[in-house]
Formats: sequence, C-alpha cells, structure tokens
Amino acid sequence: MLIGALASGINGLLGAWTMIAPIATGDLSGHNPDVWATLTLGGIVMTLGMTRALAPEELPVLSWVNLAAGVCILVSPWLMRFAANEDRMWTAVAVGGTVMILAALSAKVTLLMRHRLLRV
Repeated sequence: MLIGALASGINGLLGAWTMIAPIATGDLSGHNPDVWATLTLGGIVMTLGMTRALAPEELPVLSWVNLAAGVCILVSPWLMRFAANEDRMWTAVAVGGTVMILAALSAKVTLLMRHRLLRV
C-alpha cells in the first residue's frame, strides 16, 4: 500500500506544481484561457492525488480520474494551442505523462491488494 500512497502523493505534488508554474512564470492572466485550464487541471490532480495518498486503500477510481486528468495535461499544448512555447509544452508533456503513470500504478496496487485480501 505504501507504493500506492507514494505514487498518489507525488501526483499531488505534481498537481501543485502545475498550479504554481503559471503563477511563478508570470503567465497568469485573466485573458489567457489555457492558463486557467492548467490551474484547474492542476487543482484536480492535486486534490485527487492527496486524497488517495491519505487513504490509499480507498477509492481507486480517483486514480483513474487522475489518469484522465494526466491525459488532458499531456495533450493540452495542442488542444489549447500553446505548443509553440516549448518550455510550457515540454513541461505539460512531462507532467502529464508522469501523472498518468503514477495514477495507473496507484490504482493497480490498490486493486492487487484488494484481490489478495479476497483470496485469503
């Protein structure tokens, strides 16, 4: 269960980073919808990741939702048309891919532990 909690906790931190990055770089603007989408996705990843980290044996479905949010972050440079900004694009690809892998790992560990408990 420790692996699932650790994976979810790292996702929570990645979600926080996703929210802080536009603020730290000065990209935050009331007229920039892709930044607001990034803030929203980061908040979702952070909230779900930390929820799973605090109770890794509960609600593996939250990890699957986090995986979907990771996909959205991964493809956001092309959907929101900021792929020309290479720094932001590669950050979104790296964070989105990592969130996806960690979310799948967290969900899988929980499901394996439940399966083992049911077999005993």
